[in-house]
Amino acid sequence: MLLGLVSSSGLLREMVPASAYEYNRKRIQALLSGRDTLSYRVDNAIRRVQDLALQTVLQDIRVLQGT
Repeated sequence: MLLGLVSSSGLLREMVPASAYEYNRKRIQALLSGRDTLSYRVDNAIRRVQDLALQTVLQDIRVLQGT
């Protein structure tokens, strides 16, 4: 979520190393589309809470970006 906020503020290039920029940009886009590219193993109840929080925050980012 933090990377999504950093990206929406236009500071991603300043906050991540150049070598990690493209990876992080793609991960943010995947998260915005509702996919977690890392697929961490997490208890299902915790996963649902994380997914809800993530989608809520990222939806607000899209609204703020006007997309």
